[in-house]
Amino acid sequence: DLSARDRVKLCAQMLQMWEKWAEICEIKILCSTTIRADQTGFLHLHKRAGYLVRGSVAYKRLNS
Repeated sequence: DLSARDRVKLCAQMLQMWEKWAEICEIKILCSTTIRADQTGFLHLHKRAGYLVRGSVAYKRLNS
């Protein structure tokens, strides 16, 4: 029942929290995948957050 804007905000916050958790755990590389039929918006969020996107997989090297 959330608006598209609210869903995007939640996904962006989720990426930020996931990165913070990975840094605390000293994880060097994050990998995010999707099997969504419409994955463009989801992967665009990753690009904006600094991920390298290849197909339906996004990677980010962290500075831990």
